[in-house]
Amino acid sequence: MTTAMKKQELRHVAVAVLDANPILGEAMVQHFSSSKYFGRDDVVSLTWDRARDLAHIRPSILVLDPSQSPSGLEDLVSELRSSVPGLQLVAYSSAPSVDLARTCVNLGFRAFVPKSAESTQLTGALTVVANGGMYVDRQFVECLLPSSAPAEPPTMTQLSQREEAILRRISLGLSHKQIATELGLSHKTVDTYRARGMRKLGLADRGELVRYALKQGWLE
Repeated sequence: MTTAMKKQELRHVAVAVLDANPILGEAMVQHFSSSKYFGRDDVVSLTWDRARDLAHIRPSILVLDPSQSPSGLEDLVSELRSSVPGLQLVAYSSAPSVDLARTCVNLGFRAFVPKSAESTQLTGALTVVANGGMYVDRQFVECLLPSSAPAEPPTMTQLSQREEAILRRISLGLSHKQIATELGLSHKTVDTYRARGMRKLGLADRGELVRYALKQGWLE
């Protein structure tokens, strides 16, 4: 199910809310539906026992509480992405912590918002994700950045235009296949530029790349 959002600058998305509390889930649907960004048919609410329905609903964005996961979070993310390719995940956590925020970022979540935040903040996070960006609650952003800078901090001039273009897209959650198609390159060429750029910046994995992207403002 893909429905158009009312704001023309936003992409066509559908949002599913997955939460153990059906009352909270429905309240979130009502809130999103009353905003200027979503219509009533753009958002659905499911409890965990109906998680398999996501394969039929096929939302573009899924809001879930990672602390409620009935299995390991990594396994859950793998299962969700297998059943709904291209799914963008938004963490709305009842037990937020730096470790959980870091885990979610490393697993490719597009947003991390504590449930204690105002509902308008979650709506704002969804619009950022819908536009291809990433949103992390302010109290966790600094914690996700490296605690100390290296002796010779990497600079943007170290990257070629192609390396930067590819690393930016990877930090936004695009797959190598999507990047190759978008830039008219082969999968192997994309991987070569990725590896070269990561090596120049001294980054070991996607989690470090996302933290670097946050610091550089790539995800705003």
